[in-house]
Amino acid sequence: MTSQWSDALARRSRTQAGEILIETLITVLLLAIGVVALIGALLATIKNTAINEQFIRSGNEVTSMAEILDVVPYRNCATRTQYTNDLAAAYSEPNGYDGEILVTGVEYLDDAQASTPAWNSGPCTNDQGLQRLTLQVRRSGGLEIGSKLTVVKRDNVCDPALSPEPGEVC
Repeated sequence: MTSQWSDALARRSRTQAGEILIETLITVLLLAIGVVALIGALLATIKNTAINEQFIRSGNEVTSMAEILDVVPYRNCATRTQYTNDLAAAYSEPNGYDGEILVTGVEYLDDAQASTPAWNSGPCTNDQGLQRLTLQVRRSGGLEIGSKLTVVKRDNVCDPALSPEPGEVC
């Protein structure tokens, strides 16, 4: 009986020679592939979160610029450089933000009486009291992430014929 038992074990071990080792190697390989895929997905999520944060931050900065330009006095026939200098004087870059902040375009209203506004980006000859400014924030280094915003700035000078009340803003 013992002999039959040992013969059966010998046959069984010969038929399974190396199968357990191969199965183990395949399992380890599949687990390694899964772990690498999981790490790749995690790294992609971290990168996309950082990019998203920069988009949001640049949007906030360009909105802050628009708010600053709202209180900067209107300049007749102003240039990009003049408004960019006004921004530089009034704007302080937040900690940790490394970017470029500028006015990239100034367009002037051609005719204040026209039914459809026409804008002129060429030399200003007769300022109608309305300018369209294009503001841009662009992060430097690494990924070039930025935001643009177009705002309209108007002159708050009242028409003398209307003679506004004291303290009234046109």
